[in-house]
Amino acid sequence: MDCLRAAEILSAAHDGERTDAVELAEAHEHCAVCAECFALEATLLRLDAVPAPAPPDELVERLVVMSAQAAADIRESALAERVLADSGIALTSPSDEAGARRARLLPEWWAPRFTAFAAAAVVMVVALGVGAAGLIGTLGSQRTGDTVVFETVEAPATDRTADDSAALSSPSAEADRAATGQVAPSYVSLDSVIWHLDGTAITAPSLVTTAGVVASSLSTADTAVTKSHTAFVSSDGATLWIEGDDGSYLQFSRVTRTLGLSPYVLTSDTPLVRFGIWPGLPGRFGPPASDDGSPTFAYYGFDDLGRSVYVPVSGLPTDGFAIAPGTPADDPAAGNPNWTWWEPLR
Repeated sequence: MDCLRAAEILSAAHDGERTDAVELAEAHEHCAVCAECFALEATLLRLDAVPAPAPPDELVERLVVMSAQAAADIRESALAERVLADSGIALTSPSDEAGARRARLLPEWWAPRFTAFAAAAVVMVVALGVGAAGLIGTLGSQRTGDTVVFETVEAPATDRTADDSAALSSPSAEADRAATGQVAPSYVSLDSVIWHLDGTAITAPSLVTTAGVVASSLSTADTAVTKSHTAFVSSDGATLWIEGDDGSYLQFSRVTRTLGLSPYVLTSDTPLVRFGIWPGLPGRFGPPASDDGSPTFAYYGFDDLGRSVYVPVSGLPTDGFAIAPGTPADDPAAGNPNWTWWEPLR
């Protein structure tokens, strides 16, 4: 089954339309081997979690009052015209003639109902507007082939400049930020993959293999000496152990996030010679000059946490994506003041 047919079937099933069970099963099987269709399937699932739109109470009340006043004006105008007609006074002004036409076009029984009709119409318009805004925020942008289609989505607010990006990657800048309380987690780097400290194990781990050498002081002190440490990795590749100076073993986990339920790992070639240094973008990327990632990146959509995702111009998220600075502290990027780069976990 090709991508177009799979998308049609998944969309129809999500909308409650009758679909062939065999074709639906084939569409799900196709998503298991196609990253883009898998992301579409995940997006459809997330749409079900979008709350029902509701217009602001203050706006509805204000519009109901306005519509009630309009209905009262219509009733008053119609009454005045009937009084003039009964008294035999002719209507000579253009405004009077327009009022007479309104009286003929609007029967007496219609005017009291104007308020309810107008209010209902206002609520419907506002609800549709809120619903459309929520849908755009949920879907983000879509990419078809080599053509990128962007919706208007506000980029995350940052205070970064091109000069700041270069300064933030240096250990001295890290020390300055440490003084302000913006201290990075205890990170180490192995083959450009970033790991964060989980804790300490007293004895050596078992059933592990040698993963390589980590260069770090394993300390937050600026004056600590950087040493080379042999690292050991678990059989599933998810846990790293490094022997400390006191003979205990420090345990680390990969820094990951998900996009379309697929895991991505934080990568960087910034030298993490001690704990407390923020990883930056790989050297092959120039630091973005603007908050929207340009000229290095372009907005693509969002990940499973709702964070905006940026890709290299003409790139795809399946090859990796960037996250803008200033995420919340509980985000996998931990509030990193740098742009960060995430690659598929293979």
